[in-house]
Amino acid sequence: MERIASRAVSVVSIAAGLATVLYWSSGVLWSGSVDIAHHYALIRVLTEHGPFRPDWLPNLGEMNHYPPLAHYLAAWLSPIWDSGLVSMFNLGMASLFVVYVALFSMGALVSKSAAIVAVCILAGLALLDWPIHGFELRGNYFYSQAVATALAYCAFLAAMASQSHLRRDALFLAATITIGFAHMIAALQLIAAYGVLLCFEGVTSKSGRWRVGYWAIASLGFLAFHPSVRAMLDIGTHEGGLDLLAVDQPVMQAVLVAATGLIGAGCALMGARRNDPTIVAIGCLIFASFALSASLWGAHTVAGLGSYYGFKKTLFSLTTLAPFGLCILLVRDIHIKGATVPIIASAGSVAVLFAVLIGSSPIDATRLEVLREAVEHSGYQAESNRRENSATIVNFPELTPIFNYLLTIGELHVPRDERAAAVYTNDFTGVQRIDAVLTDRMEQCSSEPVGPIFRVPFDCWVANR
Repeated sequence: MERIASRAVSVVSIAAGLATVLYWSSGVLWSGSVDIAHHYALIRVLTEHGPFRPDWLPNLGEMNHYPPLAHYLAAWLSPIWDSGLVSMFNLGMASLFVVYVALFSMGALVSKSAAIVAVCILAGLALLDWPIHGFELRGNYFYSQAVATALAYCAFLAAMASQSHLRRDALFLAATITIGFAHMIAALQLIAAYGVLLCFEGVTSKSGRWRVGYWAIASLGFLAFHPSVRAMLDIGTHEGGLDLLAVDQPVMQAVLVAATGLIGAGCALMGARRNDPTIVAIGCLIFASFALSASLWGAHTVAGLGSYYGFKKTLFSLTTLAPFGLCILLVRDIHIKGATVPIIASAGSVAVLFAVLIGSSPIDATRLEVLREAVEHSGYQAESNRRENSATIVNFPELTPIFNYLLTIGELHVPRDERAAAVYTNDFTGVQRIDAVLTDRMEQCSSEPVGPIFRVPFDCWVANR
């Protein structure tokens, strides 16, 4: 009976925290990045075609080869909200919540007081623009990375609870393969974390040594044969824009990487001295995150492989795990009555996400969704936009160019050529092969009503805009 009550408390605590996050973030965005448009375009295609989509669609660009698991999840859940766009927004926020639930659960298993202090420290750092987890969806919009990180941390937490080496090995292998279909950084982080943990166990236990070899072979097999690896190698050379705010300078990044390595090693050694496998595992996760960041930095700097942008995307883990590990190292456990692990994890996750997002100006996404529905149900068939010689685009003056671009490539499937680029830049000088514009009514033009919006001839629209 006590076990049932404990599980009920856990479920209610997590559900209440998740409901709070989704309610608070309902209809709101903290990013106006073009990443939103590209992720949504893939979700829209998967909603229409499922796994049988064509090999190449011109409105997707590099997203044709992007690992699609996170986008499949949004597409599968879209009937709940009757919108792939809202599904993506909610799943992204839910993923950030799960990231912190998993992290604070790990911490609370070691020390409830350390987990509570970590909540306070991370919330304070977020208010100072220290880019911890959550900043993936603030400024930029790294939707897939957020989902994959949540899956990786959950897999790591589940593996920590397993007493069977065989079950743990199988869990890590299955999780790594699965997460690779969502985002490669999180998959590599999981490979490195388990590799470091097995190496550490191999030093202290003879039975663990053969498993190091098994994991090395499995990891090499993953890198050689996983279908997402080649795609991410191609995409990974792209140098995008990413402002890491408080740690955007190379010197700060070097200090952060080195400090994370030291903190991870310190946690693992302390756990070994205390004979506490949970602390050892946390230390190995932190050290592995350092090793992955350092490897990507070295590969780019020394060998010219990958990109600086790719290295910077790994730093969200370091900015979170370094202070978290420091709390594990320094804060001793104090008995706290009534504070169960799920309550600490759920309440702490809500508090940290609130601190992450409150420092950014929210964007009202309600009107975007209303106009998206109007375009979707306008009766205009997007198939015609796949022709080379004509296209209908979207331009609502109340939306930013990026959101008009989202509707143009996502709902109307306009190829990502000069026509989509004109919507993105809001500069239509010399642009050809556009027939019409879906927009608000323009009295100067002979407009064709399509539901609550209007289809206006392009030449007339340009002349009178």
